[in-house]
Amino acid sequence: MNAVNNKALAGVTVEYSVRGITLGSVVTGPDGIAVITPRSNWPLQMKFIATKQGFLVDLVETTITSEDGSHFIGISLSPELVDGEHHMRLVMNWGLVPVDLDLHAVQIDKNSEKMCTKSHNHQHGCPGLHMDIGDLGGGAHGAEVITCDNPGNFYYLIFEIGR
Repeated sequence: MNAVNNKALAGVTVEYSVRGITLGSVVTGPDGIAVITPRSNWPLQMKFIATKQGFLVDLVETTITSEDGSHFIGISLSPELVDGEHHMRLVMNWGLVPVDLDLHAVQIDKNSEKMCTKSHNHQHGCPGLHMDIGDLGGGAHGAEVITCDNPGNFYYLIFEIGR
């Protein structure tokens, strides 16, 4: 998926490996999905490297424990950051459980000692921080993404919704 809009991203090359040995690669289709069928003993520690021109590389490591190999892995690629526009982008993906996580950024102004917060329900909290995507469903629904225009000291918090 494209991290800044949660839309399907076709043409992403996903290389996969087990125990440091590259087993192959696949390319996502128009729906942004690639299917990999590992053939090995369980549990299986796999590493995935997703690449596409114009996007930052993403690396995901996970353990697949199901012998039927059914395991959803969501990967969201961030478009490359443009010098002078954005300093950093934080992308948070998760699996099918929990149902929802929320990403928050908190900054304390050292001069005024005021605190500002940026989250899906507090869009105007911090100047220079943008909540690009606030996912509501987890899993295949996409990521939560915060982009920072200015360097600074931020605390990033993750809340599990419904607990």
